This record gives sequence, structure tokens and C-alpha cells, in this order.
Amino acid sequence: MIIRNRRITLVPPNKDKSWMDGDQIMCKVVSEDQLGGYSVFEIIVPPQGGPPAQIHHWEKEAYYILEGELLVQEGDRTFSATAGSFIDFPQGILHTFKNVGATPAKLLAIITPAWYGKFFEEWASQQRKSRRLRLVR
Repeated sequence: MIIRNRRITLVPPNKDKSWMDGDQIMCKVVSEDQLGGYSVFEIIVPPQGGPPAQIHHWEKEAYYILEGELLVQEGDRTFSATAGSFIDFPQGILHTFKNVGATPAKLLAIITPAWYGKFFEEWASQQRKSRRLRLVR
């Protein structure tokens, strides 16, 4: 249950939407919760996991690393980011990251515009449907 009043949105622990496929993605706040301002996700990335390289032309992503160590790629440049680091990926930049640690990494992702957060929900739904189809065959 999400509690809202004129000033506060509270999402208690374990009351978020949760999706899994390689990474575990927990939706903390989506577009409709914040009048379209931003979406926030908690992402758990397994060792050696991470997204494919990508470029966002309309969206901005920022990550605060809560636990773990990531190898971050920006174009041809790579660097290490550990717990407590903040990464801001601007629009139009090729980027990705990989969990290079032996334990899962935990990230807080902030995405604007907020409607892009719906991508995760739709993608996870498609992944679940695809898995069900493979199990049925």
C-alpha cells in the first residue's frame, strides 16, 4: 500500500512492485505517483550481470550504488564505481555497467522523464510471458 497526502509519498518496505529476469527490479515510485516527475527503482544485479550497452536519446538515468562494485562503461572509457558512488548518465552517451564483485550489487535508479519507468514494467511482463511460453512447449 502506498500512502499519499499533499506532501508525502511513502512506500513501506516490501510494498513495491517487483519484477525479476536476471536482475531483480523493485519499483519504488513511478510516473503516476509523482505527477510525471521521475521514476525510482531499486535494482539488484547478480555477479557478472548488467544491462547491454545503450544510448538514451530522450531519457536520463542516474544510479546511486548502495552495495557492490560496478565496472562502468561510457563510450570507450571504463571506470570502477563502488558503494556510495553516484553515476549520472546524460542523454546521447553510449553506456553500460557490469557487477564485477562476487556478491550482488544493489543500486537505486532515478529515471526521467518518469514515463520511461513504464518500460521496466512492460519489459518484465514480456519476459514472464516468454518464460511461460517456453515452459508450455
